[in-house]
Amino acid sequence: KAVLSMWIAMAFLALVLFLGRSRDQNGVPRGLFANLVETLLLFVRDEIAVANIGKEQGPKYTPYLATVFFFVMFTNYLGLIPGFFTATGVLGVTIALSVITFIMTQVAGIRSAGLVGFFAHLFGDVPVWMKPLMFLVEFLGLFTKPFALLVRLFANMLAGHMVLFFILSLIFVVHIGASAVSVPLATGLYMLELFVAILQAYIFTLLTALFIGQGVALGHHHHAEGEDHAHH
Repeated sequence: KAVLSMWIAMAFLALVLFLGRSRDQNGVPRGLFANLVETLLLFVRDEIAVANIGKEQGPKYTPYLATVFFFVMFTNYLGLIPGFFTATGVLGVTIALSVITFIMTQVAGIRSAGLVGFFAHLFGDVPVWMKPLMFLVEFLGLFTKPFALLVRLFANMLAGHMVLFFILSLIFVVHIGASAVSVPLATGLYMLELFVAILQAYIFTLLTALFIGQGVALGHHHHAEGEDHAHH
């Protein structure tokens, strides 16, 4: 179900992006779809990528961040259509997304600081006797970030659907008269879920950008230390 729903979400996404590519002679978006796609892409680039990674490196990671944002958003919204399935409510899907983010974060750190600088950071600027402990803390820290990502997305998407299901099931469990309360409640919750779907896509992308930004900052920190030693 999860795999099928992801393929359907990607097909919808491909269609929307295909419809959103119309431009006039000056390269200005033409039509509602084109303007909406452009607005969302610029938002990801300027407010998420550049804001958290920096002007220099931000645009390089924008394609990945935009892909994550649109993919999570479309998968979330597809799950809100009756008869469809929420792939992001499956632990395997959020684990896969978090693993890719984990790899991207480490690649960003190694590209920025170099392999030696990356491992030097794990030992920290502490006395020699504390370095093994520091390494353990920093090493575990590499995994806790993507773990927090996967749990947050999975729990939020699953919880909303579970609550919706239980509210509606009151009609069958308690009495048909419960529909007077459960249907308006479920409708209100559904409207909230429409907001949560894009909010979770934003949070996942924002945290991914923050982690990549921390990786990129390693290089600046390492270079700054090198310059300080040279200066002394």
